[in-house]
Amino acid sequence: MEVRVANVRKEFDRFPALHDVSLDIKSGELIALLVPSS
Repeated sequence: MEVRVANVRKEFDRFPALHDVSLDIKSGELIALLVPSS
């Protein structure tokens, strides 16, 4: 199984948090997303 996310955009009150983010995860790959906690 493969997962593809393409051209993701997210804004918070006109602040661009994500702009055209893409991610491909192929079968057998392990991905970790690290973000600051609040």
